Amino acid sequence: MTQTGTHQSTLRLIFAFALAKLVVHFVANHNYGIHGDELYYIALSRHLQWGYLDNSPLIAFVAKISSWCFGESVFAWRVIPTLFSAFTVGLVGIIARDLGGKRFAISVACLGTICSPALLATSYFLQPVAFDVFLWTLLSYLIVKFIKSEKQLYLYGAAFTVGLGILNKYTILLYVIALLVGLLLTSQRRLIKPINLLKAFAIALLVSTPNLIWQFMHHFPILNYLGLVGKHSMYPGAAELLFQLTFFHGAGMAVWLAGLSYLIFDRQDISKYRFLAFAFLLIVAVLILLHGKIYYSLGAFPALFAVGGVCWENMMQRFKHIPQALLIGLITATSLIALPVVLPVLPFGKTKAYIQLMRRYTTLTQPFQWDDGKLHSLPQFYADMLGWQELADKTASACKQLTNNELNQSVILTDAYAVAGALTFYLPAHYPEIISADNSLALWSPKNLDHQKVIYLSKESIISVSALAENVKWIGTVNNPDASVQGMNIYLLYRPNIVIKKRYQAARKKFLGESVD
Repeated sequence: MTQTGTHQSTLRLIFAFALAKLVVHFVANHNYGIHGDELYYIALSRHLQWGYLDNSPLIAFVAKISSWCFGESVFAWRVIPTLFSAFTVGLVGIIARDLGGKRFAISVACLGTICSPALLATSYFLQPVAFDVFLWTLLSYLIVKFIKSEKQLYLYGAAFTVGLGILNKYTILLYVIALLVGLLLTSQRRLIKPINLLKAFAIALLVSTPNLIWQFMHHFPILNYLGLVGKHSMYPGAAELLFQLTFFHGAGMAVWLAGLSYLIFDRQDISKYRFLAFAFLLIVAVLILLHGKIYYSLGAFPALFAVGGVCWENMMQRFKHIPQALLIGLITATSLIALPVVLPVLPFGKTKAYIQLMRRYTTLTQPFQWDDGKLHSLPQFYADMLGWQELADKTASACKQLTNNELNQSVILTDAYAVAGALTFYLPAHYPEIISADNSLALWSPKNLDHQKVIYLSKESIISVSALAENVKWIGTVNNPDASVQGMNIYLLYRPNIVIKKRYQAARKKFLGESVD
């Protein structure tokens, strides 16, 4: 086969794997319901601006574009992130090819990426994660091309990617710093010319300027938010974090670990890309030191999958008696076993039965540990897709107990951003304003709680809520034991008192920080 024919053949193979990624998610994307975080970002899209208290602005713009192009069904919200996840698989295949890999290397690299439980569980939601992984992978690809060709155009393309990454999620700055340190620790530092690095910095700065201006005008609230996250996040410990980091890609662990080892120990052509290994190790060290969450590092893995494919191809050439299909089969089979736990491919009842069976015969617990530190019967991201319609219906029943005049003078208050997002999405527009001091919702919620009637949603007991108003009426509660919103109560508060008013102001100030009005 000619070189052109080989190139076209590998491109078709890469396209086939990207298409497979798309199909797998499209089968599952309409199931269960909209995730609470998705509902929050949809709510942000109704208040478009160049920054928010807790995240970059790109996801809100993506949500708005998604509603224009695809509508507002569960499936529709997930089309764009799923497409970008497929692009990530394509990039992994291209990186493997550019590193000298042939069809088997490309197949292992792409399959490892597709079959990773961590990437399966996060790459279809309308959240910044899917775009973050894509942009980190694109950045890796452009730096690899820059090292390989020494053409400055790739460096400037990488800088543009960094600018977009800042508009999506600030964690890309961690990868940028790690890559620069990795380059400085290798002989490839000779390619880093100060003048070109300055130009690249200017490009990244220019692309991210709208958000940087917004942050400046609001006294950089992201720093305040990071402080809040650091105080309240649960850290499992270095040993547990390393364990999770190693195994949360399932059988793909055999691919990315091979890639990491290959980069560190091989002395052939692949050694010029050793900076990718140093960058990854630095990110892991930072996560341990700063008590970060493991999903912050997700974007660093696709490049290692690509290198791992090349590594396995070279090893198979040395041990030809081991059939290549065996490795492909093991990765695929292991992924199929884990699939219902990380992707809603089965009807909900069958998924619950499957998970119970798996927990009975394995010691698997990590996917069932929620943010509250307790073990539950379902992964939290499944529970976060349930119960929202019931919540909205019961809130609507509270609204129906008020006259039109009372509705116009009332608000719906909650201390949970996902609940506020759900109500914003599911309730009719003519219902009372939905306010919350939680996260970025504080930006457009009123300064004071001056309303005479408040529909209040909280998991607090009636005894606790009775101290918040002159008169309190309990309307109902969400009764879905599988939903994370289970136990959320709906109350009618008549003439709220100073206690809840001060609580609301304090919560608002906590998130707004110095930008509080």
